Amino acid sequence: MLKYRVLTAALLVPLLVVSIFLLPSRYFALFLGGFVVLAAWEWSGLANVISPFAKFAYAGTAFLLGVVAFELPVLIVPIGVIGVLWWIGASFRLFHKQQLLVPLGSKVKPLVSGLFVLVPAWCALYGLHQGPQGPTMVLIFMLIIWIADIIAFFVGQAWGKQKLAPLISPGKSVEGLLGGLAGVIVFASVVGIWYLHLSAWTLLLWLVLALISALFSVCGDLFESQIKRRAGVKDSGKTLPGHGGVLDRIDSMSAASPVFFIGVQTIPALLMPNTT
Repeated sequence: MLKYRVLTAALLVPLLVVSIFLLPSRYFALFLGGFVVLAAWEWSGLANVISPFAKFAYAGTAFLLGVVAFELPVLIVPIGVIGVLWWIGASFRLFHKQQLLVPLGSKVKPLVSGLFVLVPAWCALYGLHQGPQGPTMVLIFMLIIWIADIIAFFVGQAWGKQKLAPLISPGKSVEGLLGGLAGVIVFASVVGIWYLHLSAWTLLLWLVLALISALFSVCGDLFESQIKRRAGVKDSGKTLPGHGGVLDRIDSMSAASPVFFIGVQTIPALLMPNTT
């Protein structure tokens, strides 16, 4: 299992990095669209949709909504805001009650939730990629999420005692979360000082944005864990050997990307080209 996990990552990460820096924003969006379609297909399965035609229709709906937004760029930021608001509500429910966000017998509500998960995230990454230092900011964002996840895993394995959300994901610990956030602070500080050359006040805002994005990434992970628990499965699919499904790999970014994108839009210094 570990061998397949490493091999899959070794293939996908370079491909993703190359696509970030070599593809124009619209083609980068289409590249991401392939993953969105696969994730939507998996999501429909978690919502207990059995018919291949219905799954195809749902995945096509998610893709079409994104394409419409790309053709009307004025919609990108509002869709990002909608995504942030939706995740605030979902996160509150996750940690306040640790209960399912949709009735067990419902299909419509989880399918609608899937569109709120996938489409704003796709639009946010497209919008972020279009910025003055867009490709680099996309990579920085992904590194923030990866660092938070990887360090949280190892810290949790070594010192995790207090469960973060035991009814949803018993493996996650408060200690792991704090370790991941500490790693994000270090990485974001290095980026803010030596790459973005931010002033003290703007650096503080940047660190807050990085931390909030990392926190929402945890919410995205927990939300998908909750949906999988509802569906009675361990993984969302078998698309990626050693990793499970596409949803299993993008759950954190789906929640964090609208937050990061809207945050970047509100910090003027982050929208300026880096001249060094």
